[in-house]
Amino acid sequence: MGPPWLFKGSALYQLHLVKAEVARAFIPKDFKLVEAFGYTLGGFFLARYEDSPVSKFDELVVIAGIVWSPPTSCAWAARVLVNNEEACRHGRKEIGLPSNVGIFSKASDLGKSEGRGVIMH
Repeated sequence: MGPPWLFKGSALYQLHLVKAEVARAFIPKDFKLVEAFGYTLGGFFLARYEDSPVSKFDELVVIAGIVWSPPTSCAWAARVLVNNEEACRHGRKEIGLPSNVGIFSKASDLGKSEGRGVIMH
């Protein structure tokens, strides 16, 4: 099934500055890193998809930085974890993401002393 793909769910996007020299280690040399004063914009993307072409799944994406991809710029995924084998295959084959399968647990599943949040294994 080709594009366009529809993913429905919720997500949290946390952005922060990343030193350009650190980000470059994760970005192919043929891409130009978008940077200012020695920094680029990186971060984390955590999503829970209730509906997608590959069913329900959770995803954590580590963004190394922003790259120039004419005519626009885009975020470069340094690491991707999903908790669904089919989502992993889809990410790798259809989108070119460095997807790997991981286990996601709600902190509430681990006991009250663990706090709140999502734990990835």
